[in-house]
Amino acid sequence: MQQLLRFSTDALPERDRLAIFCEEFGRHILTVQMDPVERDALSATATLRNLPGLSLASMNVSVGFRVARIISDGKDDLVLNVLIAGNGQYRQINRETFIASQGSILLSAANEGIYLFPHATKQLVISVPRKSIALLVKDPESAVCRPLPPTQVWPLIAAYVQSADPLSIDSPNAARAFATHLQDLIALAIGATRDGVEIARGRGLRAARLRAIMRDIGEHLDSSDLSINALTLRHGVSARYIQKLFETEGTTFTEYVMERRLVEARRMLSDPRFADCTISEVAGNVGFGDLSYFTRSFRRRFGMTPSDARELARREDGTAF
Repeated sequence: MQQLLRFSTDALPERDRLAIFCEEFGRHILTVQMDPVERDALSATATLRNLPGLSLASMNVSVGFRVARIISDGKDDLVLNVLIAGNGQYRQINRETFIASQGSILLSAANEGIYLFPHATKQLVISVPRKSIALLVKDPESAVCRPLPPTQVWPLIAAYVQSADPLSIDSPNAARAFATHLQDLIALAIGATRDGVEIARGRGLRAARLRAIMRDIGEHLDSSDLSINALTLRHGVSARYIQKLFETEGTTFTEYVMERRLVEARRMLSDPRFADCTISEVAGNVGFGDLSYFTRSFRRRFGMTPSDARELARREDGTAF
């Protein structure tokens, strides 16, 4: 099972913030020593997560800081550092590299290193077992402490991590699958072998693209142009590819969109904050332009009309909204 920690230094005494943050980062990710390079008070927030075959941190740090990798935890992982905002200077295994915002670098947990972030940063740090990456990449060590080339995989990695709320990976099987998918994406970003590419595309890349498309659908439920063609333009894949992604989930694009719209409509009808919205307005807010069609679809899905669903929610809540 996963270990999850959401962490903020804001409630801590200023003098203790860096030490406690460093301790938590070391416990979940890697043992490091951190020193500020700016005089402003440190403010850091992070989500730290341990999974079978994976550790990751999403963090925001308000000031510049220097990191020294300390070899005291016996870890031999490869560590992907994605700079979402800010820049960094890295020194490891006699290599020095500068990474600007939106850049990425692979580091080695088995080697000492010095990493300098002159100003505030937003980072994603993913630590994976070296042997897992070596199964898909011929020589991952050659990529250590060198800028990784731009690729369409980077946005998918960030989106896949952000979409993984605790409930979606709350079982051992789901956690292992999530870790494997991220390992696949990292291998593709580093430069997988021919066989590794085939494995990763059919496993991690497929899962990440599906998650990204599902997230996109959720963000555009109210759009009348929520179509496969619109998604192909936004995600750079073919309509047939999107159709096949949903087929592997035992559904179709049209069925999935309909389900998301109807579930969102019922949520709105049950929420007192939308009590002033008419049924027609609720239907429009989830992408239905035809009220009669919405009512029929809603009744077919939930066995009641939208008005019945709103009244039921009122009775269950005990309020008159």
